[in-house]
Amino acid sequence: MKGTLKKLLVGTSVAVGMSAISAPAMAASLTNVDMFGDDYKVYGGSDPVGALTDSDRYSHVELNYLNESLADNSTGFTANLGVDEIKVEGITQADWDGDLSDQWIADFEEAYPAIANATYGGVNIGSMISGKLEEAIGRSGDPNVSYMAKNDATGEIEMDLIGHYNIWDAPWMNSYKTNPLFGSVIAQLEAETPLLQISEIAKVTVNGDVQYAYGFSAEETGQVAADAGEGDSSSHTGRYNIALDGTPESESVPEPSVLLGLAAFGGLFAASKRKNA
Repeated sequence: MKGTLKKLLVGTSVAVGMSAISAPAMAASLTNVDMFGDDYKVYGGSDPVGALTDSDRYSHVELNYLNESLADNSTGFTANLGVDEIKVEGITQADWDGDLSDQWIADFEEAYPAIANATYGGVNIGSMISGKLEEAIGRSGDPNVSYMAKNDATGEIEMDLIGHYNIWDAPWMNSYKTNPLFGSVIAQLEAETPLLQISEIAKVTVNGDVQYAYGFSAEETGQVAADAGEGDSSSHTGRYNIALDGTPESESVPEPSVLLGLAAFGGLFAASKRKNA
């Protein structure tokens, strides 16, 4: 009986230890959040730090709320994400004039080849859009940041940006749809691609290295901006989930349960050796 009980206890210890070893990696969350600049607005939270660190994937902070100009995006936040030091802000004209424009256009064309390759009146619409981006990209300077966390094992940073689930439904699209020059083109594009998803752009600096967060695929939030204008049922309806590069957390100190499991496994191995001696 004692031998059976001992084997059962050892087997249970090994199972607990192995279970701890195979458990999914913990996710580091934002700490030491410090806002800089004062041009921001909080949605779904009492303050910016709370909106960025709570468990609500909708509550968020809009950076550069009043001034979307790419010449002066001076609001954002710094924080720690595990061992990583991060800084999040809107893009500037210098960002767009650097590597961002080519990168963004290439990603847009890959996400929406039907739009990029479409023609209207013998004109390539993709080229026409690229030529108009200098004007349109200004709308991307005020990202709505809702969530950031990191996979401790891989270092991958997960980031949510809140925006329109379908750009065609955005209220500012109405001026293009009713414009005599663009209306028929917009109608063609909307018919060919009825779901158009484009996030705003956040500039994320991780340990001094700049990355740009944006996406072309969204999930519905089930929410609409509380102070959206009359007839606006589109603002904040989409959540864009974006992956960025971060640093894996140190694995030099195992969890206590892992240590116990390894000790039990070692004892079991030693007992097996004595039995076979």
